[in-house]
Amino acid sequence: ADQEYPYFENAAISYYLNNEYSNALKYFDIVINKFKSKDGKSEFYKGIMLIELDSIDKGCDMLKVAASKKYSGESSLNVYQNFCN
Repeated sequence: ADQEYPYFENAAISYYLNNEYSNALKYFDIVINKFKSKDGKSEFYKGIMLIELDSIDKGCDMLKVAASKKYSGESSLNVYQNFCN
């Protein structure tokens, strides 16, 4: 089942990039809650999306998780610090 989560993650990112935020949210939540992804990628993109949608606190919570999972090395921490401090 763990091999399935990239499908959902890629779908979520595609929906996000096409401004289909409700579908993106649904698929990000599947990856985060059902598959418990370990790399922080879904949390990172969900966080950026939420910030863009003016849900700053929830977005920052997601970015903090992505940074704690060291998604994209130091980059996720830098993004968190830029938007959330």
